[in-house]
Amino acid sequence: MDRFYIELHNLLDQVAKELKDIRTIMARDSYMGVEEIKLRHSLLVQRVFARREALAEAKHQIGIWNELEKSMKEETVLGWKARREVIKLQDRADRAEAFAAAMLVLAKHAIETTEGATLTAWLARYDANVAG
Repeated sequence: MDRFYIELHNLLDQVAKELKDIRTIMARDSYMGVEEIKLRHSLLVQRVFARREALAEAKHQIGIWNELEKSMKEETVLGWKARREVIKLQDRADRAEAFAAAMLVLAKHAIETTEGATLTAWLARYDANVAG
């Protein structure tokens, strides 16, 4: 489980760094800064588009986990533990890990989509200010 925590922590660190970089670029308010924001936006849109299949699979895994959790009672897991039904416990652990991995994919998608929307808004406001 440490693997997922570390991956989430790294994702959040990466996002913080990227947002700081973008904030620095936006503060320059220069032609080169605007071009760099446009380039970042374009690359971000490409990344989001390229990961659409991974996102679909992640949503599928999340659905599987949600259905499993709805159907499984705490007593069921306690019974498996008491009877040492390792295969069932391992299967549940594998599915929980697949769920965690899927949620990381979903989190990355949400962050990148939000970042793209923010860059779009900034560029639109920049265009309006330059025109006005």
